[in-house]
Amino acid sequence: MFIYINMNSEPDSKKISCLRCGKCCQTDMVAYATQEDIERWRAEKRFDILDHVETHSPIWAGDHLVRRDGQTQHGCPFLRIVDGHCECKIYETRPDVCRTFQPGSSLICPLHQFYVHAS
Repeated sequence: MFIYINMNSEPDSKKISCLRCGKCCQTDMVAYATQEDIERWRAEKRFDILDHVETHSPIWAGDHLVRRDGQTQHGCPFLRIVDGHCECKIYETRPDVCRTFQPGSSLICPLHQFYVHAS
């Protein structure tokens, strides 16, 4: 396994590159949308996202997500797999929680061990 570490604008800090494995997307990050995210989606006329937020927003039921219609949800509905890597269908307007997520910052991420040592 290769780990790529990019240097950001500050010389003494390291930024771990995302593996695009999709593990962080196994929760419904859209459920954590802020009011600013929702206002942006309204302005952008992103009714696909708004419909999910307003109609299907899942809740945790023990160890899995359940939508309001009772269906089990397996991760973010805007996650897709292309050529063996995960991609976000709404990347350009993804919620703030996704924009600010740092690879390795959560135990769910396979890069967590490197994040702890790079911090």
